[in-house]
Amino acid sequence: MKKTREAAKTVRRMVSVLVSTALFISLAGCQKAPAAGTAEKTAETATGTTGKNGTAGAAGTAGATGTSGAAGTAGATGTSGTTGTEGSGGDKTYTFGYIAFDMKDLWNSYSAKAFEYAGDKLGVETIIQDPGGDLEKSIAAMEDLIAKKVDGISLYPISIDQAKTLITMANDAGIPITVENMAPDESWGDIISACGNLYYQKGYDFIEWIGKNRPDAKVYYCAGSQGMGITEEYIKGIEDAQETYHVNIVAQEYGDFKAEPAMNVTQNLIQRGQEFDLVIAQNGQMAKGVHNALVEAGMEVPILSTGGSPSDIELLEAGGIHALFSNSVAMQGLQTFKNLYDYCVEGQREFPEYTPNQTIIVTKEEIDKLVPWDDPGKAAQVMGWDEVAGVK
Repeated sequence: MKKTREAAKTVRRMVSVLVSTALFISLAGCQKAPAAGTAEKTAETATGTTGKNGTAGAAGTAGATGTSGAAGTAGATGTSGTTGTEGSGGDKTYTFGYIAFDMKDLWNSYSAKAFEYAGDKLGVETIIQDPGGDLEKSIAAMEDLIAKKVDGISLYPISIDQAKTLITMANDAGIPITVENMAPDESWGDIISACGNLYYQKGYDFIEWIGKNRPDAKVYYCAGSQGMGITEEYIKGIEDAQETYHVNIVAQEYGDFKAEPAMNVTQNLIQRGQEFDLVIAQNGQMAKGVHNALVEAGMEVPILSTGGSPSDIELLEAGGIHALFSNSVAMQGLQTFKNLYDYCVEGQREFPEYTPNQTIIVTKEEIDKLVPWDDPGKAAQVMGWDEVAGVK
């Protein structure tokens, strides 16, 4: 585990800092999703690592065209998931806690379900804590898991400062902790490892795909929320890819990761007379909003989108999305569980600092290559984790 470089601070003193901290909320993923990932059998990828600033290094993706990447109350809601009677590591039983960001978020909820799925397969009890995006409740959730003396904890952070506080609490209690959906640095404290999306790489992948497949396109980029870390990482990736591919981005609007705002800004763009013949949508909900605006205007314009939720797949099948740059959050939920399991049960001590989610780029004709968010069994099979996939 990485060595902490900060002296432990009292939890209650840090709460005052947390309350004033702007939330670095992951929206998807936010519906979330970094690019290339864990071991797989169905797609060719290369992996990347994160720098000190948490952005992506070079990472590869496998896709439809075979392209590769270039370089209120104080308490939290807790539910008990699967119950193990005898863990795979011997007679000892194990209990893992999971502190969510907000289970109303699709990406987060599917990750938690995959975490529970792995526990059920391996005989580990799982306790899911849902703070609902509330900083105080997340601290209460950690206090509850510490009181229950769980064997390990997975954290889906709300913000960087909140993550540091909860990691310090786990460190002080001597409970191993791993992180998902953010790329920590050493200042965060002692963690097993981390996993999730690399948004810089996803922005790069979009431009690379267009540069290789639609170099003359007039591109409209429907981005997430202005100023949000996720969106800024996408933009950095796009800007860096532009140095190589020089794609013509004629318009950029912010759809706030939701269908209705994306539809509204797209309608306004069309009404202003802006011409475009290809769209980048930063998540599936915005792709749906853009698609609705195009249908209303009688326009047929291909949309490239991230995603992989059931509704995203429906839109791909219906032709509303041309190509889906898909990350499976089921793989993320399994990976964060695997980090705990390998450490606590198997005794492993060497881990990568960060395991990026795998990106699979598919068109309607290649939909069988997708790893749906709601299919952790297939996710485990793609990862090569046969014990969880049910492969003998």
